[in-house]
Amino acid sequence: MGEVQGQGDESQWDHRRRFIRVMEGIPLFCVVFLFLPAGTLAWGRGWGFLLVCWTMEMIALQYLERTNPALLTGRSHLFYPGTKRWDKVLLSILLPVVLTIFPLAAVDNQRFQWSTMPWWLSACGYLLLLFGFWLSTWAGRVNKFA
Repeated sequence: MGEVQGQGDESQWDHRRRFIRVMEGIPLFCVVFLFLPAGTLAWGRGWGFLLVCWTMEMIALQYLERTNPALLTGRSHLFYPGTKRWDKVLLSILLPVVLTIFPLAAVDNQRFQWSTMPWWLSACGYLLLLFGFWLSTWAGRVNKFA
């Protein structure tokens, strides 16, 4: 019985460590992929994006920790033994492409201001972002293979 309790404590500690890493990682990611390309820390839209993403991720992690903690453990690695080759190829292409969006947005919006974005379109984008976070969190909750 004490062994099971110790394992539960260890699992809880693992979840807390993962949570702390993500909460520290999002601001670090934004500094590297948003604020450095923007050339300034005085970028309101960048800070707004950071706040929204950080808050949504914190809520999603806490929710999934209560409802499907195995999912969080499963997402701690990109590849596992037995991962199909086409999954590895797809991810090796998709990940750099997706990561390019952030510095490109920073350079466009803050540094060179190549394009303008009306507030209502930006608000629509945030609504879609919220929906996407909700959808992926819901999928993780109901599908143990998500």
